Parts: sequence; structure tokens; C-alpha cells
Amino acid sequence: IKEFSLEEVCRNRARTKKESYLLAKLYEEIEKIGSDTEKVKNTLFRRWMRWSDIKDYLMAEERRFYDKFVNITENDLPSWVLGTDDDDGFKPVKKNNKQKRIYPFEEWTKGGDITIIKKRKELLLNPPISNKKIVKSGSNANMYELLREEFEDEKDISDDESQIDHYTIEWIKNYEEPETDRPLDVLLNDHSVWNMSIIERHKLHDYWRTKIYNEIVEKLSELQERHGKKIKEMNDIYDEARRQVLLKSDVIGMTTNGAAKFQQLIRSIGPRIIICEEAGEYGFNSGKELSIG
Repeated sequence: IKEFSLEEVCRNRARTKKESYLLAKLYEEIEKIGSDTEKVKNTLFRRWMRWSDIKDYLMAEERRFYDKFVNITENDLPSWVLGTDDDDGFKPVKKNNKQKRIYPFEEWTKGGDITIIKKRKELLLNPPISNKKIVKSGSNANMYELLREEFEDEKDISDDESQIDHYTIEWIKNYEEPETDRPLDVLLNDHSVWNMSIIERHKLHDYWRTKIYNEIVEKLSELQERHGKKIKEMNDIYDEARRQVLLKSDVIGMTTNGAAKFQQLIRSIGPRIIICEEAGEYGFNSGKELSIG
């Protein structure tokens, strides 16, 4: 009786253009919801937020902090440190001949700027043996030459030699890594993000993450609700197709499981003849819950 099972008849039934259009649209929407859900879950499980995770929140709720990550001035941080050269503020880095975007916020979180500056300072104070003669006299011209070579070795920082001047050398020599550990309420009112210590940056990052994650949990709940609604819409279309098939049937046979599963559907059509197995009987194929004839 396989060919008479409701699912088999519905599967072989030609769909209307409207049904095909609605189902295709629903499948597309469900796939999009699934993709968005995966992105949200990935954000929840990441230890460190990406710029894409926090950008909208900072723009709406913490505009002054947002500006400090997007518009980095020389007073905030020398341009050679991160080499930002985009309106959206990102550092282009070439890896395996492919350009990758690393945003200042992500460098800030991990202290990338501090690492770069400390490396420059170490180079000036303790040059490699091959370059000790260059720095021996201690002149800025010689130090300039040493830094110029270092900049040339790191193409991802900057190719502008004019940036290496007396001010740059003095700035590097006088640089001290921030090691403060101020409370959160102080940090929230201090927008000099590039002067914060690693500990303070993590403290501020985790505060923002908590704020954003609360919103993400709400978004995840909304996505799950939308997914449930779309599945129901799809099932309604399939139920209507089943109803149309059953309306044209003279006799409907079903198992007790089928009777329970399609109870509402059976009631909506009010069939003239129903044949139903009794509990414990196996007159029907256990895999066919509803058959028609």
C-alpha cells in the first residue's frame, strides 16, 4: 500500500505555482535564519570580540570610544604604530600574498600597539651586533638609519620613511608601557584608550562584551522564534496540500499513531469513511500512518 500512503501521494502530486513560490521563499528564509544563528553563536563563544561584534554598539552607545578606534590622531598614537590608512580605520596586513584586515580595536584588545612600540624601543636601546656601530655615536641620524632598516623589514607597518624623524626617535626612547589598574568606573570616563594598560583594556573589553552579549542572547531568542514561525508556515502549506488530497478521497485508512498525528487535519475535512487499526493490531504497514483510497 506504499503508493497509497498520504506522504507518497503528496510527494507525487504536482504543486501549484503559488505553493512552489512560497515554499522556495520559506526555504531561503529558513536558511538565512540558520546562517545568522551560527554567526550569533560564534560571537557568544569567542573570548575576544571582533570589531564587527562591537562596532554598532559603540557607535550607538559609546560614540567617543568609537571615534577613538576609527579616527586615530597623532595625539592618540603615532600613525606608524598601526599603519592605519583607511576611513574605517584598519591595518592592512599581507599574509600568503593575501591582504587581511586587522582593525585597531582588535590590536588594542591584545596590546598589539604596545608590542610594536616596545620592539622599536628595544631595537634603539639594544641594537643587533651588526648594527652597534651605527648607534655607537648615539646621533639621531644613526638611529634614523637603524629604524629605517627596521621599517623596511616590516612592510605591513609603513613605507613612509619621512615618518622616522627626531620626534619619532625621542618619542620611542621616552615611551613607558602603561601598567595602571584603575577601576571600571574611571575607565568608562577616560577615552584615552591608547594610554590604557593591558589589564585596563581587558577590563573595558569584558564590560562591553557583557553588554553586547545580553543583546546577542535576545537576538538569538528572536531568531529561534522566527525560525519556529517559518517552520509553521511551511507545515501549514504541506497540511493544506494533504487536506486537498484527502478531500478527494473516498476512504481513509490510518494507524492509531496516524490518527493522533493528523487529528486536526482529519477533523477539518470530515471524511465519510475511516478505517483505523485497533491498538495491538498490525494490519497496516507500521511506516504508513495514513493511507487513502
